[in-house]
Amino acid sequence: MSDDVDSETRSRTPSISSRQFIIPEDELVTLDSENSSLDSGGEEVSSGGSEACSAASGEAPVFSQLGQHPSTFFTGSQVAPIFDTSLYLFESLTQSLDSVDFSEALSLQTKTSATINSKSRELQLLVGEVQVQLRQLQTAFEQGQHTAQRVRHNLRDITRGVESLKQTFARSFPIEYHQALERAYERRAE
Repeated sequence: MSDDVDSETRSRTPSISSRQFIIPEDELVTLDSENSSLDSGGEEVSSGGSEACSAASGEAPVFSQLGQHPSTFFTGSQVAPIFDTSLYLFESLTQSLDSVDFSEALSLQTKTSATINSKSRELQLLVGEVQVQLRQLQTAFEQGQHTAQRVRHNLRDITRGVESLKQTFARSFPIEYHQALERAYERRAE
């Protein structure tokens, strides 16, 4: 809404007055004679190839308007006509902003922005998933580390118990103990 109000209250004329830039009359006559000439029917005949191309596409170049509409670009009724550059720049920008190229570029930029946004979201989701998996793996690793320490401690305790039993059996039952050792060595040899 505020854009509509601004466009209605805002002036379409440029805010800069450029009366300092003057085109001498002899250059104006040269520009006028080069750009167009009138035939007997009153229709405009183009003498420049680039102007013919732009006229065929429906656009009139800004320089072709110099001779046809002196009130558009020249202000006042002075002896030397004054070229209003701010109006020229304003109209040039208006023509360029209204062109098809600008809308295509804007469309391409919008599509590119949408693609970048979607890929960015996908990347953020993947990063989140990887972080969750990393936390799970860290937890599993820590649990495995604790389990390994417990198993190592249990193995040490069992080894100490077995050694103490060996010594006890060797002292209490020396004959049976040595017979059992010989059988164990024979099994290993086979």
